[in-house]
Amino acid sequence: MVYQEVTRNKTLSPAAKGLYAYLSSFCGTSDECYPSVATIIAEMGMGKDTFYRQINALVAAGVVEKRQTKDNKGKFQKVVYKLTHEVGISEKPIPQNEYTGKRYTAHRATNNNNINSNNINNNNNKDICVQPEVDTPPKAIQKKKTSRFVPPTVEEVRQYCLENSYTLDAQRFVDFYECKGWMVGKNKMKNWKAAVRTWVGKDQKGVARDEAEPTNSVRLW
Repeated sequence: MVYQEVTRNKTLSPAAKGLYAYLSSFCGTSDECYPSVATIIAEMGMGKDTFYRQINALVAAGVVEKRQTKDNKGKFQKVVYKLTHEVGISEKPIPQNEYTGKRYTAHRATNNNNINSNNINNNNNKDICVQPEVDTPPKAIQKKKTSRFVPPTVEEVRQYCLENSYTLDAQRFVDFYECKGWMVGKNKMKNWKAAVRTWVGKDQKGVARDEAEPTNSVRLW
């Protein structure tokens, strides 16, 4: 039996009302029926997605109650639809794109995951402070930080010469470059150890220097 309270309700879609009428044709005095989903979509000419949208709309409206039966081993069997023939909802339209049936659990989980993912992204975005982009030169052309030159002490020069078996008057080396402001030519000295090696090399080759300085074997102390 089809009730006008259902068929004339403005909140139900025509497809939902048609599905209600179809299920009513199967019900007996108990108002229960259990046609398979394959039978329903084949005989009503609707897709599976459309069927689940409409049956869930009827369930949400209170027109249909749906339960899943199980066998003795707990395995799911047929779905039983019980028609109440009453609309127990407000006059607000029923959403037609929500899947709430057990057969669509996987679909619901996907939607929930998407919602949760969006919420996480939104929450993360609240904590993100966007910094303005700054043009930086490539690493290859970035200026290298150079350590500040510190003139050595006489003892440091003497120790370095002893460690490398250099014959050099450490005191004269320090005095010579101090009077020049620790300049090498027109440039400030960067590595006094390299200057020591150059000095010793010139002594060994007998190369004369521009300024007067010891050229033969000299003392380390």
